[in-house]
Amino acid sequence: MKRIVLYIAALLLFPLFMHAQVVSERSSEIVKIGSKQYYMHHVKQGETLYGISKVYNVTIEDIAKLNPEVNTTGLKADMVIGIPVVAPLNEPSVQEEPNVAPVVTPVPEEPVNDGEARVVHEEEPIQESFPAIIQEEPAQSEVEAIPSAVVSPGGTYIVQAGENLYDIAKKYGVDVAAFKAMNPGLDNYPRAGAVLRVPDVKNEDEYIVHQVEESERTSSLLKKWAVSENDFMTLNPSVGSRVFVGQTVLIPIERVVWEQVAEPEPIVEEEMLEVEEMEEPINDSPIDVYYIDPSDVECNASPEFARQRYRVALMIPLYLHQVGNVTSKKSRPLAFLQFYEGFLMAADSLSRRSGLKLDLEVYDVTEDVESAQRALDQIGNHKVDLIIGPFFSRAFAEVQSYAKENSIIIVNPLTAREDVVDDNPYVVKVKPDQKAQLMQLAALVHNHYRDASVTIFSQEKDEDQDVLDEMEYLLNLSINTEVSVSNEAFLRYATEERQRLELGQRMPATIDVEGQVFATDDFLEGDANEVVFENHVRRLTYSELSSFYQQLSGVRDNVVVVYTQSNVFATQMLNRLHKTAESRRYPITLVALPDWDEFDRLLVENLLKTNAIYFDDVFVDYNSKETKIFIQKFRRKYRCEPAKLAYEGFDVGWYFLNALMRFGSGSPDCFMTYEIPLLHTQFRFIKERAEDGLENSAWSLYQYDDESAELKAVDAFDADPKTRE
Repeated sequence: MKRIVLYIAALLLFPLFMHAQVVSERSSEIVKIGSKQYYMHHVKQGETLYGISKVYNVTIEDIAKLNPEVNTTGLKADMVIGIPVVAPLNEPSVQEEPNVAPVVTPVPEEPVNDGEARVVHEEEPIQESFPAIIQEEPAQSEVEAIPSAVVSPGGTYIVQAGENLYDIAKKYGVDVAAFKAMNPGLDNYPRAGAVLRVPDVKNEDEYIVHQVEESERTSSLLKKWAVSENDFMTLNPSVGSRVFVGQTVLIPIERVVWEQVAEPEPIVEEEMLEVEEMEEPINDSPIDVYYIDPSDVECNASPEFARQRYRVALMIPLYLHQVGNVTSKKSRPLAFLQFYEGFLMAADSLSRRSGLKLDLEVYDVTEDVESAQRALDQIGNHKVDLIIGPFFSRAFAEVQSYAKENSIIIVNPLTAREDVVDDNPYVVKVKPDQKAQLMQLAALVHNHYRDASVTIFSQEKDEDQDVLDEMEYLLNLSINTEVSVSNEAFLRYATEERQRLELGQRMPATIDVEGQVFATDDFLEGDANEVVFENHVRRLTYSELSSFYQQLSGVRDNVVVVYTQSNVFATQMLNRLHKTAESRRYPITLVALPDWDEFDRLLVENLLKTNAIYFDDVFVDYNSKETKIFIQKFRRKYRCEPAKLAYEGFDVGWYFLNALMRFGSGSPDCFMTYEIPLLHTQFRFIKERAEDGLENSAWSLYQYDDESAELKAVDAFDADPKTRE
């Protein structure tokens, strides 16, 4: 139990955003950890511990014990403090839905006006374009209305701006109690745009049988229902100046004319589920050599999946036992918190925009196998639809065995190890590995440089031999074995040589191209319409640069793949290639592998001159509108800058929660056909064998833009061949 308390303290280290108010009100956010529930209370300017304790029916000592920072810094505006859920005095206890797992996203209790509360609504339209969390909020006036003249029992209703539950109840001729029974947690004043389930009840009378919810003046009740006193007293002659809890009264309404409303056309649901589909595998590319064809996978995306409730277990290393020793932002209890916060932003967005019904359970699972076993013990025999984590290999191995036995999709968020997917078809690995990098390199060359002269430079270390052999093999599959170069290309190069040699109007008699000597007159007189070169990948070391220069081409692209994990070697190669590219004699494109983004001392000017292309598992475009909005919302919500883990948490949450709503919680193989825009990475899932899990094959490629000198994304799968200017 000590760890549960410490976990709440860890979650509160970054305060959330809420509009300032003076009056203390009970929060609508409830987190359930283990067997206990806690309110997440947003402190407002002017609030006191005494006032808060009275609202929640707890002692000041209870609050201070759970939130030790209150003792050290005092109560401050914008703090978020955890408060144990107890039964309020003279009010019913907090009730859970039968057979529903604990929910980390807030349980709606009171009207929320800040647009940020994680309220789970049912059957809202599914937004599967770019992440909804980074889209502008829709104006209330834009909410699509259901015509008030046509009402039907059952189905759903979208709350309109200015409406309350009494207005809707009168429209359907059904008491507010029936709506609340169908929509657990529903308030009398739901927000505009909320989707309510309508009770399957018909009322052909001119009144509603209403059971009074709280003792109040009769005039107050009439104001809520917006009915006249004369009409009300005609139906309720025995009612005095007050009504009492449990008392039954009749609310006059205009008689509801029921009409049978047809079910929505299936195309509407299909349109809601439309997303950008994954591109077809590259024709004749080496990718087809190794992996199962996604077109062989049978997938049925159904709107029914979007209406289901899902239970997700997030196993994240929080190091609860170290919370009391937090001294800086580098402390381990804070190390993975932003992944959790990014994941919550995705879940919140989907619940608001798409009607996601999510029960999210968070477990503190570190590198210790014992922590994984404790998490599995807490899950017990309860059904789980998706497991995210654990983050460390030993703990993950323990949980993935459980997932396989129980046919549960399990996502590994951080490891790049290839063997994590072996012999478990329910594992999904989101970090691309080195084989995937080589595959994407092959795709890049196949789609952009298949006619280029390709050279691999490396230090030829023993430990790199397997990778280099595989790279050479894949690149030879990706290029054309014969390349035809036109007469015009030779004449253009001859003209450039004339200018370089300052020959005036006289063309050079011969030109050197790829180690061969050609007579310029042959091209001037049209004797040679084209020249055909045999094409294959060369593999060289730094000492063989002279051979490389002899083979350089001035009539087609020269792609130079430099594979090294040495900063020194990378710097040497970049400097030499920069001098060659600067002469503008030869078109050079440098491809830097495996992770040059970690190197320093690499001059941007040199990278620009060589058209360098980087590979990374992520790429954050800080100039994009979507990224800027995400950063603004993250700052407002958590009062800090989003780091890499925040983007990773959002993308994992956004992709896999969307996938659940599209395909359900069955086999993950359908993910091979599913690709949607994400914030900082791509998920393009593949699998090598039927008995294995899925692995992400998508690396981010980027290079410096010539004009802006800023990094721009490169699409390796764009099938338009890149041609020389």
